[in-house]
Amino acid sequence: MLAVAIDQATKYFAYRGKFGGFLNLLRPVFSKLLLPNYNFAFGIRLPHVLAYVIYALVIGVLTFWYVQLRQRNNWQGIGYYLVIAGAASNLIDRFTLGYVRDFISAFWGNVFNLADTWIILGILMIIYGEILINKHNR
Repeated sequence: MLAVAIDQATKYFAYRGKFGGFLNLLRPVFSKLLLPNYNFAFGIRLPHVLAYVIYALVIGVLTFWYVQLRQRNNWQGIGYYLVIAGAASNLIDRFTLGYVRDFISAFWGNVFNLADTWIILGILMIIYGEILINKHNR
């Protein structure tokens, strides 16, 4: 999965000081801040076992929907792919490191990574695809 590889590569190089410096040029909107995230999505504190179960369920359900719906709408197919890839990449971090490597700091206070961006973008694409389907079926 290309999106997983891109996310893992950016995290790897950002944490070794070889990537992400350009973010500081985008201040005050974005900057580079290495922040290991031991919590679940959006900083929610959960026991690690529960976080792993949620990730597995999300990936499993979305994979099933992706396989079932991928012929319905390109927007939704790409959206499901991005959500699955983002969740899988963050899950790789959790399994191998015990935390998710976040490094993009936004002016509103969040620190995130590309996988988080994939997930949000994917959700928006799924919603947009559903709107297109509903509009077409009227």
